[in-house]
Order: sequence, then C-alpha cells, then structure tokens
Amino acid sequence: MVAPLLRMGFIGFADERYLVDLLKTRSQSLRWQPWTYLEADALWVNGTHAQPARNHLVRVPSADPQKPAVLLNLQEMGRPMAFTLPLGNAAVSPPFTFDPHSAPSVAEVLVTFETLLRPLATQLAVAGEIVARRHSLTSTVYHIVRNGVLVAIIDSHRDVGLAPDLAASELQEAVWSSRPESASAMPPHFRRISFAEMMWQYALRNEDDLLPAKYRQRTIYFRKAPAVQRRSLKDAHLAVLSTLSAQPLTFAQLQAQIGFAERQLTQALMALYFAGSITTEERLADAQRLQAARRRAKEAEAAPFASSMSFSEFGSVPPVPGLPPGGDTPIGDTVPTPLGPH
Repeated sequence: MVAPLLRMGFIGFADERYLVDLLKTRSQSLRWQPWTYLEADALWVNGTHAQPARNHLVRVPSADPQKPAVLLNLQEMGRPMAFTLPLGNAAVSPPFTFDPHSAPSVAEVLVTFETLLRPLATQLAVAGEIVARRHSLTSTVYHIVRNGVLVAIIDSHRDVGLAPDLAASELQEAVWSSRPESASAMPPHFRRISFAEMMWQYALRNEDDLLPAKYRQRTIYFRKAPAVQRRSLKDAHLAVLSTLSAQPLTFAQLQAQIGFAERQLTQALMALYFAGSITTEERLADAQRLQAARRRAKEAEAAPFASSMSFSEFGSVPPVPGLPPGGDTPIGDTVPTPLGPH
C-alpha cells in the first residue's frame, strides 16, 4: 500500500528548505509534502514574528516584503496549526507549538497532526486501494473486513462509510469482498463521504497518469457535474466542464480548444473521470446537453458565415448536488473502471 499523502502549508518563513526536510522524516505510514497554505491540510506558522491583532486574530508578516501579511483567526481555524518556538509575543496563544530544531518536538507535532487528520488519511488510503485494485474490482458494493470486523463499506453509486477508528495502515490487513447492492447500508457510527469526493481528493494528489487510454482515443462526453465541494473545483476543471458541456470532443480537440498542456489536461480529466463527470460512452452522456450541442452544430453548418459561437451562452457548470445520484444510474465504463464491468 502506498502511504497517503498529506499537505503542509508554511506561513511567514524566509527559507522553507529546512522545514521541507523535516517533513521527509515521516515516511512510514504517512507522507507529507509542502503545499500552498491556502489549500494545505495543516499549517506551520513562524511564531517568531507573529503578533496579536483584534478579535482573536494573529498577524504573521510575510518573509517577502512585497507580499501582505497573513491574518489567522485562531478560534475558527478548521485545520491543524502549530507555531514555531520561540514565540515573538507572549500574547499569542496558538493551539500547538514546536521547536523545529528538536527532533522529538517535530515528531510530536507531526504525530498530533496525523492523529487529527486520520479520517482524511484513511479516505486517501481507501481511494488508493481502489485504484491499485481497479483491474480486479467489478462490483458496485464492497465490504472491507479486518480481523473479522467490518471497517468500511464502498458504494460507488453513492457513499463510502469508514469505521471512525480505522487507520490507513490497517488496510493492509483487510479483506475486500464483493456484495450485492442491497448490502450498501452504512452503520450509523461510520464516517461517510461521497464516493466522488473521496476519489476526487485522491486524484488531485496523485502525480501518476491514471487516465484510461480510451480518453485519449475516443470522443469525451459531459455526463454530470462532479459531486464535490465547490471550492475543490479549479479553473482547469471548470474550463473542461464548460467546453464539454457545449460539445463532445476528443482529447486532441479539447486540448486545442482550451490551450492546456497535455499534462495539465490529463490531470483535470483524471479528476473528472474519478468523479464520474465525463464518459466516452454516448449512452451515458447528458442527453439534453448532447442534443443541444448537435442542434447548434447543424445550425452552424446551415449558416457558415454566422458569428462564432460563444460558450458563455451555456452559463456556469450545472449545480453540484449534495450527493452522487442513486443506484439507478449505471456505472458502465465511466465512473472509475475499478468498480465497473469489464
């Protein structure tokens, strides 16, 4: 099993190389990588220059004098956050502190963060197992059992349920079994996440090319908006969705139309593929939008000198539902092949 990848953001440091090296010391059951602090899972903050501000805010000057300081609300921060010692102002009371030059202190804060982020790490580990087993998983519903105890249920049409105390490392000892769709009910104490959201998180963190070859060879159709949090959608995803919702295209046509590099387009399509938002099967495409695209194509052929079509007429990407659709939607070859028929 590949260790799940967590992201650490740095705030207020002039030289981050030493901190990056510290993250590399955790290479056992979990991995860390530096990331932009706006999207990171956890934060390390330079405590030396942190200053208290009004209403529980802490001001952290940027190491670059050309960039503004960062304001942190210590009472509303939804991510693990630790300030380095020594603190420059005794009035600053961060939730966690650590000495970056003390190996035990660094190890302690990372263990604390990993404990707090265990649900996320476990989700990433399950998603990684799905990808690794994609050539052998053929059912919609799977039960994961460890030492005779049910610890997870995967329903690729809806949700994934995980036992609250399940750790990523424990999946190595678990057994996966195919179950009928009637066995998808989740125990009330399980943590739930939509299948699309879990796979989306994994795809965004994976540097490997996991896009099936058919998406480079066949026509790609828009199927549905991804059932993920709106803030998870990047400009690249929105550009692809907007373009494909207007008309189905091949990989090459899509790349030429939106001007992405091959790697950038592959990454965007990979996330949308795992979220079940695109398909190479016309029968699974969004029929209404497909018909509209064909109608516009015929109109363009009938009036070749008409003004060029603007994608803005199609508005924004369709509203993202709270959960993936029900079991009446076939998986086919669209939602990750691990759970689709071969």
